[in-house]
Amino acid sequence: MQYQIEDILEADFGCEEREEGAPLLCCLVLSADGKRIYRNIPDELARKCALAKGIVLTEEELRGLEAGTALGID
Repeated sequence: MQYQIEDILEADFGCEEREEGAPLLCCLVLSADGKRIYRNIPDELARKCALAKGIVLTEEELRGLEAGTALGID
């Protein structure tokens, strides 16, 4: 399956603030098979991988981002 990045947003921590020392997260808004999917990943990793709207990710790449390893992304 492939996932297209529709948007990259600041992660929402709700009424609670981010815990001290916790990494800053961003929320990837993805589309796949006509569905919208949301995934939080470390903001630093998103910047390192130069993620942007319109980029298409494979299942393996998305799993790597979620694990914090950026598997398969140069």
